[in-house]
Amino acid sequence: MNLRSSLYAGGLFVAGLTVALGVAEAVLRFSGPSAQAQHMDAGLIEHHPRFGWQLAKNWQGTHEHDDYTAQYRTTPFRTRTTGGVAHGAGDLVLIGDSFTFGLGVTDDATFAALLQDVAKHPISNHGLPASSPDQHLLRLEPMNLGRTEQLVMLIYLGNDLLDLTRTVPLQAPHAKPRYALRDNRLSVLNVPVPKTPQHPMGPSPSTSSKVPSGTGHSLCCNSS
Repeated sequence: MNLRSSLYAGGLFVAGLTVALGVAEAVLRFSGPSAQAQHMDAGLIEHHPRFGWQLAKNWQGTHEHDDYTAQYRTTPFRTRTTGGVAHGAGDLVLIGDSFTFGLGVTDDATFAALLQDVAKHPISNHGLPASSPDQHLLRLEPMNLGRTEQLVMLIYLGNDLLDLTRTVPLQAPHAKPRYALRDNRLSVLNVPVPKTPQHPMGPSPSTSSKVPSGTGHSLCCNSS
């Protein structure tokens, strides 16, 4: 076996192992109660009939976990405060899930804030915990972005892709929209999104585009 083939085989093995570990982590996360205690002040997340959920305006509170204690603040634009500056639409717009939001770190320690310090340009952090790329697309539509000097960066991790076919994400017990191919066009299903908390391991998209209510610990939601 030549070097290229060896590297290719090794890459496939590592990729497969990564996916398997990610799936195993998701299953273990929701198969029973978490061994790690955490508490977050209420009100960070609000229900949204099209997106599923969104950040509350002008919210601040504390997230306490076995591994960290972090303070979060949001802006009037429903974005995470970036380095103490309340940006709505900066030169660089970051949109993604809890990694982009900076779950577990303070406002000035998110990678959006660190990047802003280096770039010397305002950055708008639209990270939304537990969200997936289909929700990101829906959230981008009303933002009226597109200035020639503006850059939009979509950030997602492997587990986000698993939620694309689901009306309930693996990491939050709340319904979400999803896209499906209908007549060679993408159609949005499960909209308006129901408010009732949903079970993370709810029915598959093939059985219903609406998910019946279930049980689970709540990530959100206040009424918007």
